[in-house]
Order: sequence, then structure tokens, then C-alpha cells
Amino acid sequence: MTFSWYRWDVRHVTEADLRPFAPVFGALSREARPDDPVLTVASRLEGWRALNPGVHGLLWLARWGERPAGYATARINRNADTAEGQVMRAFLGIHPAFRRRGGGRALLGALTETAEEFGRGKLMGTTSDAVPEGAAFVRAVGARAVLEDRTEQLDLRSLDLPALQARLAQAPREGFTLGVWDGAYPEDHLAEIAELLNIETPRGNHPVARHHLTPQKLRALDQALAPRGTRRWTFYVRERRSGRLVGFTRITWQPQRPKWLNQGKTAVLPAYRRQGLGRWLKVTLLEKVRAELPQAQVIETSTATSNVPMLNLNRELGFRLSHSSTEWALEVARVR
Repeated sequence: MTFSWYRWDVRHVTEADLRPFAPVFGALSREARPDDPVLTVASRLEGWRALNPGVHGLLWLARWGERPAGYATARINRNADTAEGQVMRAFLGIHPAFRRRGGGRALLGALTETAEEFGRGKLMGTTSDAVPEGAAFVRAVGARAVLEDRTEQLDLRSLDLPALQARLAQAPREGFTLGVWDGAYPEDHLAEIAELLNIETPRGNHPVARHHLTPQKLRALDQALAPRGTRRWTFYVRERRSGRLVGFTRITWQPQRPKWLNQGKTAVLPAYRRQGLGRWLKVTLLEKVRAELPQAQVIETSTATSNVPMLNLNRELGFRLSHSSTEWALEVARVR
């Protein structure tokens, strides 16, 4: 008996195609994130299809004989600039019952062939510390670790918001104003918003520069929000004297999963750090969530281990470690 697979464009795969693989998806999800709810097949398909404009999504469904046994995914950003244009983002997973039969290497072979087909010289993906076999596998095939991340969660049900507000009141911020954009960014401010969102945060020695945002790219990303059903709040700080945007944080969620929110990047321009602006942004976000999203229970965020100031702030706010992950880079030409 051997492994076989079929490659799909995520735009064309259906729930009926995926339903036999629900036990595979569930087993891999519970293994990596035992405390998190398992996505339904419909939600998983919706997530795979929720790609940014210009990103091509592929899916491999693998069987051992006739039995569903694993899957892989790939994302290819056709609009990427700088080093990102040489990368194919990938994931592969084999159900624990079917491991050590060559399935991982078979799917890796399919991924590397596809990377070459699209002119990508590097595969990048992540492993979770909850699944040490994942790290052992990618290390064995020649990948190298490029970034360590901590994914942390804040339980809103036990949040002591008054204590955080009292601490925030001690920080001087007379020279700044704070606002929020609900959903799409205002058209007449796209240039300065793009500059703000491009603020660099510590990422260790990551070999791929962050994707550089432009007003045109922001507009395309905004246009993709509604079809996905994604809600987004972006909080920003503006300096009164200069009128300059100097910091931001944002949160996204799916109305069909109202209990789970995701806090994305939080950043302040280097010249304005150590003034409590990041804390102000995050506490204001929590105030709005508490007031307007009563069903929300958990906020999740991921931070590079090299970004110590942000990790310290998250700890102060009550975030606790959910799991750690490692991002890996694998040169296609050097796959062992």
C-alpha cells in the first residue's frame, strides 16, 4: 500500500471533497492546539479561501490506500516584492496513525515540485512545540529555524480592566490623540497609514523582509474584508504637534466565531517608544472589546521571542502562553 494525493486549487475544492478528511483535520488540530475549538470543514474551507488579493492557494489531499491520511497547503504571493517573491508558504501534516510510512516526504516532494513550477526557491512554514515530530521532520530534510514565536492568549472573562485603567492613568499622554478605524481605512489617509503599518518590529535574523505595504495594496486588502466576513478595528495614536501617526494596533474576528479575537501587530515608531503608547493602545482596545463585544472570551496574539518589550507588555496585561512555534526556511535545491 502507498500514499497517493490530488492537488486542488482552493477556489475549486468543495465541502464534499473535504468531508472524508474531517478526522485528519481534527486529529492534527487537537494535537497542535488541544485547548482550542476544532474548526468545522466549512470554516476551514472558508479560511483557506480567504486569501489576500494576488495570493494563489493550493491544497493536497493524501490517502494511504483508500483511507484519508494527510494534507498539505501552499500559498504563493504573486504580488510579493523583495525576498518574499522567492518564497512559497507551506504546511503539511500526516495523521498520527499513518506516520513513518513515507507520507511526509511524499507530500514534501509535491510541495517542492510546485515551488519549482512557480519559480520559488524557498519553502517556509511553522511547527508547534506541541508536536516535536514536526520540528524533527523539517530539520531532517534540511530546513533551518529562522524565527521563534510565542502565541499568547488573554482570557477576557478574568480580565481586571479597572486595574489596567488605573495603571494607564499614570502615564502622560497630553501630546497625543487616540482614534480607531472600523473596517476599511479612510481613502484620504492611505499613504500615511501604509507608512505606519510598515513600522518594523524585532524579528531576530529572519531572512525575508516584511511585505511592504503601499496605498494600492492596502486598498486591495480592504476590499477583501467583506467577502471573507472579517471584522477589523485598527487603533492609532497621532502626535498633536506634528499631526503624524506614530503607533497602532489592530484586532480582527469572524462574526461566526465571536468568542475568539486575534490581535495583530502592535507597533510604535522608534522615536516615540517608552512613553506608554503601546499600553494605551492595547488597554483602549480592551475597553472597546469589553463594551461592544460581550460574547468575546479570548484574545490571541503572536509575538517574536526577540520582541522582548512587547512580550513584557502582554504579560502585564494578562496574556499567558498558549504555545510556542518555530518558523523554518527550506531551500528547494537543498531538500534532503
